[in-house]
Amino acid sequence: MKIVVMISEKEYNEMAEFIKAKRNTDYLAMIDKSMAEAEAGGFIVKTIAELEAYE
Repeated sequence: MKIVVMISEKEYNEMAEFIKAKRNTDYLAMIDKSMAEAEAGGFIVKTIAELEAYE
């Protein structure tokens, strides 16, 4: 059984913007965490050859 929900275009656009903002917020939080880890020395140095080996 499928359920269909009808909403106005305005409501749909508002929901889409909310979801987009939430994704951006989550992404920026991940970037902030990664930057903090890097600044604390929590990163691994790899050569180009080592990175190419992952392919």
